[in-house]
Amino acid sequence: MRSTLLAAVFLYSLSFADYTTPNTGINWTLDSLVAYSGGSLTGSFPNYAQNDLITISAADRVVIPPGSIISVTAGSGKGFTVFGTLSAIGTLTDSIIVKGTTDSAGWYRGFRIEDSAVDSLCVFAYCRIMNAAEGVHCLNASPTIRNSLFTKNSSNGVRTFTASPTIRNCVFTFNRQSAITVNVSSSPLIENNIFSYNNYLNTGARNAIAVGGQGTNNPIIRGNEIFNQNYYRAGAIGLSTLTSSDVCNPLIENNYLHDNSFGVATTAFSVGGTIQPMIRYNRIENNRINPDPMVSGSGITMQAGGPSNAPIITGNHIKGNYW
Repeated sequence: MRSTLLAAVFLYSLSFADYTTPNTGINWTLDSLVAYSGGSLTGSFPNYAQNDLITISAADRVVIPPGSIISVTAGSGKGFTVFGTLSAIGTLTDSIIVKGTTDSAGWYRGFRIEDSAVDSLCVFAYCRIMNAAEGVHCLNASPTIRNSLFTKNSSNGVRTFTASPTIRNCVFTFNRQSAITVNVSSSPLIENNIFSYNNYLNTGARNAIAVGGQGTNNPIIRGNEIFNQNYYRAGAIGLSTLTSSDVCNPLIENNYLHDNSFGVATTAFSVGGTIQPMIRYNRIENNRINPDPMVSGSGITMQAGGPSNAPIITGNHIKGNYW
C-alpha cells in the first residue's frame, strides 16, 4: 500500500514538472504543448492553464495564436523562458491575454527572453500581460514589443539587461513599480507609448522609465506620453550612473510629460560617470503632484556628476512645474 501511494505521489509530481521543448527544430503550438508537456500547460483553445515553467529551446519555436488566454498559477518561477523563438501576435480585435489565476501583481514570473533567442522572430504584438513579477525580461536579447498592454505587474512591465528591444505603441498602466527599467548596457527604442498611474506602490521614487545604473545605456525615448496624478512619488524619466565608468546618453525627444512627481531627472552617484542626454522638443508641464516642493517638482533636474558632462537641452516647452 505504501509503495502504491509513493508511486502515485511521484507520478503526480511529474505531471506538474517544468517542461523544456526537445530542441529539435519543431514549431510548437499551445495545443501541442498541452499534448506533450505533461501538465505544465493544460486546456484547449482559447483557454489554457499554465502550471509550471515552460522553456523554449534554442532550435524550437512556439506560436501563440490570437485570442489565446493563458492563466498562470501562482509561483515565482512560472512563466516562459525563451532560448529560441516565441511569436505572440494577436490582433486589434483578438488580443492574447497572459494573466495570473488571481488578479494580483507578482503572481508568476513572466516572460524571460534569453541571449540565444532569435531577436527578429521574437515578437509580442497585441498582447495583454498582467499580474507578473516582470512582464517581459530581456537578457541579452532584443525582441519587438508593440501594441501591447502591461498592467498590474509587480516590478516592471519590461526590463532590459544588455538588451535593446523595440517597444512601440504600448500602454503601461498601474504597474506596481516602474513601467520600463533600462540597465547594464541597454539601448532600446521606446516610442509612442502611453505610461499612466505606474508606481502604485508609492513608497519610493520609482519612475515610469528608469534608465541607467551600470554600463552604457543610450536608449531613444521618443513620442511617449507619461503622466500619473495618483501616486505622488512617481517621476516620468530618471537617468543615472553608478560608477565612474558608466555612461547614460539617451535621446529624449517629442514626449509629453505631465502631472508626475518630476519630468526628467539625472543623477550621477559617482564623480566621473558620463550623463550627456539630448533632451529636445518635449512638453514638460505641471509635474508637481508631490506635495513637498523641496523633494520634487522639477521640469528637468541635472545632477551631472562632473564638469565634463554637457547635456543638450533645446526646444522644450516647460511650464507649470514647481521649479
